Amino acid sequence: MGPIEAIEAIKLVKPKIVIPSHYNTFTRIHQEVEVFASMAEREATEVEIHILEPGETLEL
Repeated sequence: MGPIEAIEAIKLVKPKIVIPSHYNTFTRIHQEVEVFASMAEREATEVEIHILEPGETLEL
């Protein structure tokens, strides 16, 4: 799933929080996660996007 498909999934599922994962694990799937987050926030205004660094946690 690329960024466009992920945004469509967000619109369908309507989560409150999205944490992008499985990006930039291989050269072939390099993504600009900040660009995705910006696009997602514009397209799905009700969602919070949290970009976590490896090992970082988010308390809900």
